[in-house]
Amino acid sequence: MGGNVMECKRAMYFYSLGYFHLFSSLFFASSSFSFLLFFSLLTYGKLFFRFKGEGGFTVYTAGAVGYMGIAM
Repeated sequence: MGGNVMECKRAMYFYSLGYFHLFSSLFFASSSFSFLLFFSLLTYGKLFFRFKGEGGFTVYTAGAVGYMGIAM
C-alpha cells in the first residue's frame, strides 16, 4: 500500500508542474523561461505517461497548451 501513496504524490507533483507551466507562460513573457520549462515538462511528461497513462497525458497536454499560449 505504501507504493500507492508514493504514486499518488508523484501524480500530484506532475499535475501541479503542468499547471505551474500553464500559468507561468500566461503571466511571464520570458520566452526562454517558458522554453526551458516546456522541455523539462516534456521530459517529465514522457516518463509520467509511461507510468500513469491518461494522467501523464493530461500533464503533457497542459504543458503543451501553456507553451503554445506564449508562442502565439
